[in-house]
Amino acid sequence: MVDCLIMTPVDTTGSSPSLLTADAQLLRDLTTTIPGAIFRFRRDADGEFHIESMSEGLRRITGVPDNIDLTDLRGWISRIPLEHVEPYLQSIDASARSLTPWSHEWPIDVPKGRIWLQGLSQPHQADDGSVIWNGLLLDVTRRKRAEEERMRVETDYRSIFENTTEGIFRSSPDGRLLDANAPLARMHGFSTKEELLEAVNDLAKDYYVHPEDRTTILEVLNRDGHVEGFEAEVYRIGTGGRFRQQENARVIRDAAGEVLYYQGTVRDVTEEYQAHRLASRRAEILELIARDAPLESVLKQVIRVVEEYREGYTVAVVLQRQVGLEIAAAPNLPSRCCHTIDCRAPEEVGGAIAAAIASGGIRLQTDVGRVDDSPLQISMREVGFSALLATPIKDSEGTVLGLLAAFSTVVNAFGDDVRGVLRELAQITAIALEQQRLAARLFEQAHFDALTGLPNRVLMEDRMNQVMREARRRGCSAAIMLLDLDEFKLVNDTLGHDAGDALLQQVSVRLRACVRQSDTVARFGGDEFVLIQPFGDDGDDPRGGAERVLETLNEPFLIDGRQVSARPSIGIALYPQDGHTVAQLIRAADTAMYVAKQGGKNQYRFFDESMNLAVNERLRLERELRDALQAGLLSLCFQPRVSLQDGSIAGAEALLRWQHPERGLLMPADFLPVAEQAGLMPELDRHVLALVMRQFAAWSGTAAALTFSMQLSAETLARRNVGDELGAFIAESCPTGMLLELEITESALLQDADRAAGELEALRKHCPDLRLALGGFGAGYSSLRNLAKLPIETLKIDRSFVADLGQADKRRIVEPIIRAICDLGSSLSLWVVADGVETAEQQRRLLALGCDRGQGLLFEQQESPADFQSLFESGATFPR
Repeated sequence: MVDCLIMTPVDTTGSSPSLLTADAQLLRDLTTTIPGAIFRFRRDADGEFHIESMSEGLRRITGVPDNIDLTDLRGWISRIPLEHVEPYLQSIDASARSLTPWSHEWPIDVPKGRIWLQGLSQPHQADDGSVIWNGLLLDVTRRKRAEEERMRVETDYRSIFENTTEGIFRSSPDGRLLDANAPLARMHGFSTKEELLEAVNDLAKDYYVHPEDRTTILEVLNRDGHVEGFEAEVYRIGTGGRFRQQENARVIRDAAGEVLYYQGTVRDVTEEYQAHRLASRRAEILELIARDAPLESVLKQVIRVVEEYREGYTVAVVLQRQVGLEIAAAPNLPSRCCHTIDCRAPEEVGGAIAAAIASGGIRLQTDVGRVDDSPLQISMREVGFSALLATPIKDSEGTVLGLLAAFSTVVNAFGDDVRGVLRELAQITAIALEQQRLAARLFEQAHFDALTGLPNRVLMEDRMNQVMREARRRGCSAAIMLLDLDEFKLVNDTLGHDAGDALLQQVSVRLRACVRQSDTVARFGGDEFVLIQPFGDDGDDPRGGAERVLETLNEPFLIDGRQVSARPSIGIALYPQDGHTVAQLIRAADTAMYVAKQGGKNQYRFFDESMNLAVNERLRLERELRDALQAGLLSLCFQPRVSLQDGSIAGAEALLRWQHPERGLLMPADFLPVAEQAGLMPELDRHVLALVMRQFAAWSGTAAALTFSMQLSAETLARRNVGDELGAFIAESCPTGMLLELEITESALLQDADRAAGELEALRKHCPDLRLALGGFGAGYSSLRNLAKLPIETLKIDRSFVADLGQADKRRIVEPIIRAICDLGSSLSLWVVADGVETAEQQRRLLALGCDRGQGLLFEQQESPADFQSLFESGATFPR
């Protein structure tokens, strides 16, 4: 078609000169001012095309030089990209055949680059049969490029919309889902977005599990125009399940500000949410364990975590006991399943439970439909369970303590993620069980005598307080008997301590056998025992109880093939006649026992005021102690505290001594009981504290690297506002650079641990650098709850544990306890100090168990201030 195009000049003959001049001027004005080019185009009757005229506007548009003929149709067609030539020519041909308006856009390559032209014209047919187009050429390059960019953006958007991993949606203000991409459809279990759009009629009801979430997100969108990171639980519409989604959305409005639709993205954050919730629940469980919460509470939390992790799980904690399996917790397991497990041997239960306990590995059971199956399989089938995953609970040594039994109605419900969760929770459950076991062991150590198994002094005091409360309530009396074995020292001296221990064990057996069920027998210490006897309407009285004890212990004991006597002297004090506190009653019973022993032994005596000669002696000692305190006759000595690693001196404990003018040097055991009874302990504590700080100042800073410790009595700690009073005294008097540590004993916490913790916190506020130590840890009222309450930095292992390290038969028991205390101290960033270290073997074993500091006779006797100064200034190490 191009080959037949002919260019022909416009014929202007026959026009009048004046008219031609006017038309030419008008044409010149038009061609100069319009934003384009004016053309005249003709197709002859024989089909040939001609550009008859073309205004200079085309030169301005294209930038072609002046030597280019603007009516050269062939030249212009050569500038059109090849793929656009045929559509261009076809558009002209179609317009010519039908005489319809011609409108076409095409690109051409010109000196300024590729541009786009648009031709507009209305053809008409001349008398000679030719078709003529008079029209306009416009530069539409800018618009075409904008359209191309818009198309590219739309293509990119559509590509992202369809291919992103996140769900994308558009929704209407009235709750309809207008559009969605394929990932969102797949997220909901559909293969196409059309299925999802058809399934959702109302987002609030059909999409959100909690319809109020839709209301909330709309409120935020309409207020702020956008929402980010909004999380909600939604239905997995195609499957009927649920999942957690995170939604980001914005409002699209029209020019008038009306909401057209909401557009946003959705991401399935179920795994992240579950991981976060699992971590949070795990922390909650560990906190329960650290707070010494009841085991049942811990196990229920473990079960809750698994059952919340995925729908359709039911979990039981099954423990292995000597009598068989025990369901320790299973709040949601049907009773018929519980009955087929509880109190049965593992092999009787069979299946995955028996296999997991036998092998120590995770076992899955899915064959619940067999005919020849166990009662558990039958019950599982009856309630609709299809699978059981048994995850062993093992202690630190690998012993199977039990298992987590997870039941599901779906056969393939236990993927790797669920198995990982169960495995982790089984480990946490093992920690709880071991903690309970350790707590029981520590409780037994704290409240029961290791040799005889009887309640110890701590538990005895608690029992006596209970009896006194009950006696006050009922308006009756109670008795406390203190008995001492008259010839026990002779047995120890002649047959040895092992024989003495065996005698004490046999005595304890006989005493338990001769008292009533309501009575308490306790070992008070050494060869002393306490009997607590409430009495009221049963006709029994302390006299009958004491006579039964004398009769029971009258028969000799057989120790190492020899008959040994252990007859007692018994002192009896009555409540409320002889005292209103445990201490008062013990003191009265002790006085009566002393009189019984002085009266010939193997007898009992009731306390009465005539026995107070001994009390008078004590009163005299009390008066002399008060005078000594006022006169400054009390002095200090220092027992080194040593690093067990290298033997260097790490500090010292300040101990009180009394240089009595008649009795000579008195140890604390000689006068502190009197001070306790006289209420002098707070004054003594303050005096010792002043002496310690004064002595440190006298050393002129040479002891700045050492920690100086002193005991704070229970009586001092029990005083109201003692934290503020003592704190102000220390803050005012403590020398600069002194590392001071106050030690409290667990007995000081028995009456009101919360109040004691409050006083210590008040003390700490006044003295931020003050260290606090918990003494006798493990042998008293040991409780992890106290560690959580108290602002302490040091644990002192009770000397009884250290002493037992030297005895092979007791070492097996105390070493795990000491290790547990050291591990506990390490995890809480506490110093651990062993008290009563007397041998190198004890030092070695303590170091191996994780204890880093110690004090005792191995590291010197108590030293005077001058001798202790010489020790630390010389850089001495121990043992020497």
